[in-house]
Amino acid sequence: MGPDLVTKAESRFTLGFQLYDVRYPALGSHAFGHSGAAGSAAFASPRLGIAYAYVRGQFAVGDAADRENTLLINEVLAVG
Repeated sequence: MGPDLVTKAESRFTLGFQLYDVRYPALGSHAFGHSGAAGSAAFASPRLGIAYAYVRGQFAVGDAADRENTLLINEVLAVG
């Protein structure tokens, strides 16, 4: 665990995947996936039984992608 050298955000990796409990705490410690440069994200949570993928059409400005992903993930969790 530690800051990403590019984004400076706290991040954890295991076996080549990001652990998403730091960035998106609602997912818990079992979610794993990876984020992309433009703000895309994909993950799976075996515990919750969901998979998620989001691809942006353009690069995000500031923390826009984190806000978008947080809103979308919360909606997925509410439905699931």
